[in-house]
Amino acid sequence: MKLIALLSIVFLASCAGSSSVENDELAKEQKHTDECLENPELAQEWGSCNVKSVIYKRLNQFERCLGKKRGNTRLLIEMQLYQNGNVRGVKVLEGKFSSKAEERCMRAQLMRLRFAKPPKGQQPVITLPFDY
Repeated sequence: MKLIALLSIVFLASCAGSSSVENDELAKEQKHTDECLENPELAQEWGSCNVKSVIYKRLNQFERCLGKKRGNTRLLIEMQLYQNGNVRGVKVLEGKFSSKAEERCMRAQLMRLRFAKPPKGQQPVITLPFDY
C-alpha cells in the first residue's frame, strides 16, 4: 500500500465545492488516473496523464523521503516548469515538512522529475497534494 495518497493533480487552479461535489470530483479524478496508468501511450505527450505517470513512477522515492505514515499531515506543493518540461522550482503552499532532511530529500526528488514538453509558450505550474 502506498504511504502517500495523491488526491488529485491540479493545473494552475483548484476548485472549491460541497462535500458531495468533492467526492464526485475525486471519483472522476481516480477514474482518469486509472485510465492514464493503464494506457502508457496517453502519458507520452504533455497533459494530465503525463503528469500523473511521472509522479506515480516516483512514489517510492517520495515515501523514502517522508518516512512512516502519520495519517494527519498534508502538504500542498507547487512546481514551476521550464519550457522543456524540467522542474524549475518547488514551493510549499500549505503544511510543512517534519524536518529539514525530509524537505531536502523531497525537493531533490521533485527537481529530478521530467515531464513531457508543454505546448510552446507555456510554462505550467503543477500543484500536488500529499497526504501522509
